[in-house]
Amino acid sequence: MSCDSGAFFCKSACGECKCREGGKEVVCNESKLCSLNGGNWKVFPDGCADKCGNMRQCTEAFVESCDCGEDKCWNGNSCIED
Repeated sequence: MSCDSGAFFCKSACGECKCREGGKEVVCNESKLCSLNGGNWKVFPDGCADKCGNMRQCTEAFVESCDCGEDKCWNGNSCIED
């Protein structure tokens, strides 16, 4: 199994996400989790990005985040219904 096949899991207590790759666990970053969830990691023109509800912090700065597509939002680990 590889990370690209979606064999990933999160250890929410420490906020560390890992996936199984080549029989061992490797740390997945947010952009990797985004693509595993069918999203597209990109730069947004403001802090609102495609983040879910209380995660939205609408600043005037460019921010990298996951674009989950229509009617979905990024909760930091996965794309969920918005």
